[in-house]
Amino acid sequence: MRCLDELQALYAEAIKILDELLICRSAAIVRGLCARFHILQEYFVMRYNEARALAHSAFGRAKTVLSFP
Repeated sequence: MRCLDELQALYAEAIKILDELLICRSAAIVRGLCARFHILQEYFVMRYNEARALAHSAFGRAKTVLSFP
């Protein structure tokens, strides 16, 4: 469950960054936001794979594929 909570928090932060990118035009701020977004992407992939592995061990492959494509 903790993995899913973290994934939801990462998603919310990513949406916030994308919203700020749409509003802000300063090159320095855009570079900083893009860097933050890239870090979030990497962490999201890591946590997603961990959550998928946990689901697979708990529910089996068939049910995991339905929740984690």
